[in-house]
Amino acid sequence: MWIKFCGATRIADAVAVARSGADALGLNFFPASKRFVTIETARELAAAAKQASFESPLNGDNTGTPVGCTIVGVFVNASVTDIVQTANTVQLDAIQLHGDEPLELLLELRRRLPGIALIRALRASAERLPELMETIQQLQQHSAADALLLDAWVPGSWGGTGTRIENSVFSAVQQQTTLDRKSTRLNSSHIPLSRMPSS
Repeated sequence: MWIKFCGATRIADAVAVARSGADALGLNFFPASKRFVTIETARELAAAAKQASFESPLNGDNTGTPVGCTIVGVFVNASVTDIVQTANTVQLDAIQLHGDEPLELLLELRRRLPGIALIRALRASAERLPELMETIQQLQQHSAADALLLDAWVPGSWGGTGTRIENSVFSAVQQQTTLDRKSTRLNSSHIPLSRMPSS
């Protein structure tokens, strides 16, 4: 299991997440979100979380080696330039794209940020299953993402609503996707690409 907490806006919360042994901390860079953080605040949160996670006895790989808390930047329809600048300034470990970003944007990020994991969030429902499967197929064909995150489709929302996805959607994705290899870009817990949990 891979656990990511999203939406920290205070250092105390980022430190608590890291000390809990969580694998990742998500920082929200979508200006319309109530959990939005500026680049300056994100730098402070990321640094505090990294330090706290290395000090936590709960954070380590199978050999007991500390791996640190993976810092994930969450973006919705941001430009490549803004994402790259934020990733470099905050020293993100992963980027989660939660909007309508085209395949070309993921490929450009892959080219410009080769050491950073790309997580593609997809809004899913049984009604939208054909579209979802087509998107997953494109991501697979181009090796455009290191992990998938399925979030419930809620009209007018980009995600994080707490709404459950139908089991039939998960079954279809697991049966038809080839994204079952392990990612080495996220941390040493090696997350299965088709089974990454929702934030």
